[in-house]
Amino acid sequence: MSEDSNIINIQEITNILKLPLIGTEEEINITIQKQENVCHRFINKLKDKTDDLTQTKVITSDVASELSNIFETRDLNHITLPFIEAFLNISNSQDTENIQSLIYTKKNPYPGFIRLLQHQDEEVVLSSFKSIENMLEGCINKIEGSQIHPHYQQFVDCNGIQKLFSFFQQTSNKKLKDAVSICIGKLFIEQEIPNKDIRAEIMPYLKSILTDEDEWTCIHSRRTLSFLAMNRNNRFEIINEDQLEIILQDLEQPLEGSDEERKFIQQKQIYDCIILSSALEMVKNDDLIDQTAEIKIVKALLHIFETRDLNAIQQELSQAFENITRSSDDDEENIYFEIPFKGLIRLLDHSDKKVVDNSINSIFNILNPKTNSTSDQTHNQHFNALSKCQGIERLFDLFRKEETNQNSKMGLSFCIGIAFRGRMIENPAMRVEIINYIKDLINNSDISTSRNAKFVLSYISLNAGNHDDILKNNFLANVNTIFSLRNTDSQGLFDLLNMLRYIIEFGTDQTQKYVKESLPMEIIRQFTHDNDSQVKKGAFHLMSWVLNAKEMIQLQKLKEIINQGLEQVDIEIAYDEIMNEITNILQNGMNYIDEQGGLILVALGIAGKIIQEIRYIDQDQFKQDGFIDSLFKFYTQIPHEQIICEFTDILTSLIISSTKDQKLILKQEKYIVPLVHLFDSNIAEVALHIIRFLTFILLQINENGEIQQEDEFRSVLERKNALHKLEQIFSADNFKGDDIQKYSAIVIASLYKAIKMPDEFRLAVINCLNDLVKYSYFQDFIEFSALALSRLAECEENHSDIISGDFPSTLRLYIESDYYSATDNGLSFALNLLRFGSEETVLKVKEGISLDYIRDLYLNPDEDQPETTAFSAKLLDAWMLTIS
Repeated sequence: MSEDSNIINIQEITNILKLPLIGTEEEINITIQKQENVCHRFINKLKDKTDDLTQTKVITSDVASELSNIFETRDLNHITLPFIEAFLNISNSQDTENIQSLIYTKKNPYPGFIRLLQHQDEEVVLSSFKSIENMLEGCINKIEGSQIHPHYQQFVDCNGIQKLFSFFQQTSNKKLKDAVSICIGKLFIEQEIPNKDIRAEIMPYLKSILTDEDEWTCIHSRRTLSFLAMNRNNRFEIINEDQLEIILQDLEQPLEGSDEERKFIQQKQIYDCIILSSALEMVKNDDLIDQTAEIKIVKALLHIFETRDLNAIQQELSQAFENITRSSDDDEENIYFEIPFKGLIRLLDHSDKKVVDNSINSIFNILNPKTNSTSDQTHNQHFNALSKCQGIERLFDLFRKEETNQNSKMGLSFCIGIAFRGRMIENPAMRVEIINYIKDLINNSDISTSRNAKFVLSYISLNAGNHDDILKNNFLANVNTIFSLRNTDSQGLFDLLNMLRYIIEFGTDQTQKYVKESLPMEIIRQFTHDNDSQVKKGAFHLMSWVLNAKEMIQLQKLKEIINQGLEQVDIEIAYDEIMNEITNILQNGMNYIDEQGGLILVALGIAGKIIQEIRYIDQDQFKQDGFIDSLFKFYTQIPHEQIICEFTDILTSLIISSTKDQKLILKQEKYIVPLVHLFDSNIAEVALHIIRFLTFILLQINENGEIQQEDEFRSVLERKNALHKLEQIFSADNFKGDDIQKYSAIVIASLYKAIKMPDEFRLAVINCLNDLVKYSYFQDFIEFSALALSRLAECEENHSDIISGDFPSTLRLYIESDYYSATDNGLSFALNLLRFGSEETVLKVKEGISLDYIRDLYLNPDEDQPETTAFSAKLLDAWMLTIS
């Protein structure tokens, strides 16, 4: 490899790095010098970010592995700065997501990095920390849910976390201290730092360097704190209530006094806003800031935006405002309902383009409803407030300026489009330019941009006055191409389906005819079988509007009547007639789900509202071909791949409004078995609706006075393989720890009433039930878990697992619960253990019972306490006297 060559031979570099340090001191130095030289040339080539070919070759080569070998095995005195800088530049690749899969999988570099902590050259150590940070950052996007960092265990295995923390505590070099704190923080993305000493030192330190003069430290400390804030407990440690009060006081402080005093006030406000942004940046729908505090902070920032000299408004303030609006959990009746847009519109004149973009994004966040609900022509609630300060005109003026960059133009067009939700864009130039611009974005390569363009178009399509401009230039041909190639994400596809539905629903006869004739109906029919629930929902609605428009219009009118009647009690509504119409829709549509699925969706939504709001189910609905009978025939008929949660929502209404006797009627094979195959849809919301329904229904039992009466329905479920399906759901990894697993544990345990539960899952089910009383605040879980355990306790073969662990405290939690029903079931639980248990079981029960508490239940009962509680408490007291 010649010195003047622009071509790098990757294999030659790898071979040179492999050279062992042997021979005389002079020979060793020559080898090191040779290796340093190739590292320098290598670094210079990698710094050329336009050379994608070289970067790809380097990442896929063994260069990083050989460097890691050097870090792990070579005498530290022979590891110089070029070696670690070479690795740092590899890990700094623009294609960071490939770092874990291509570099890390070849060789774990962390043991070598940890070893370099002992190096005497602090620049080597600093580059080592920055390499660690790059590696940790490279796989953050692959973390799902509350998973730990993929590389966390590798640090545990080499005691790396403790070594990093010890270094942090011992070093006096600020740059090194900054870098190691960032590395430690990034290991705990979305996780609470378990070690209280590390937590107590690292988080405050990261907060202290958020405004550091060093750009790398400033950027990465903020990002690290944002990752830590993805864990709720960390968030409240970053900003607690007292700190929020201080932040509010700082933001409300007027910018006045001497130059030095004004500068100090600004610095405090900047720091406060950085803290706010760090805590909220990665979080959606957060409860960190309560509504009262949020209103005050929002008003304080808006006051600054409205009154302060633009040059004195720093980007940190506008960024904090954007993050607050993005993470707010409020929707239609949110805290921004009366927001004055004047301050945000004023920021559009700011010289800092980042501030302008923050303002545009904030306006977008406020205008955009969090639930993306566009089921009717509801106008945007903020339209008048935005118009009042000429906001729409100002947004459009900025959109039209040549110097406005494309990113800002996109945001501006989306703001205008959302503002006109359900309205005609009256200004012809604005209508044409905005709609054409957004239409061009639906094929954008950026998924987020393309998705936003589609849902904004769906908003604009809610008014017929915009339809001609939407449909111009053969727009439907473009949409049909997207449908046929399915070259968009599921949310984007759903929004396009909605857009077409709204054009048919709200358009003129001519427009409706044109759209219907242009639609690829077979493709849309296939979408009703799609893997994505939203796509199925959109396709069902569109198919029904195309094929059954009159019936859909009639249902929409019924929906309005129901809503009006529920709000005004003096309006008489023939609910029975409406339920009969809905029953007819179910009966007629269950064999034509592709075509009439949208009708059924709307009909079931109406039925659910009637049943849940009036809290009444007519007994006639259980008759042959009545509503209940037809509903479960529909569940039998519909293929599991077509089910969506809107079809099963009504199950929640049924369990809320049905009486105990009606629940016993529902505990029949024809109402239970049809639901089981729908678990195969693998839709979590559907599974939750079904398992909750099964819990409330299957826990009903016809008591006949017999001791150890088994649940008669278990054999039915075993015969239909349904019990096995429930056991699979309980054991499924994707449901671990969530409500679906909790409900399934309750159902399974209850079904094994008075018989031995199988060994393979008995302990896991019992542990899950016990955890509900320890960690859940939801009454149903506590009540039902006690009931399920009391039923299991009717068989002694279940007792060894029931009384394992800290059973006495678990029993005490049930009996001394705040909920009467849980106490009642807890008393039955204890009595069954005493009645059917061994001497060991009896002693465990005795340990978990406070006689004073038990006696108080029947000697001094609460006014609202059920009579059965006093009776069971008295009986338990008598049992305890016999074993004292």
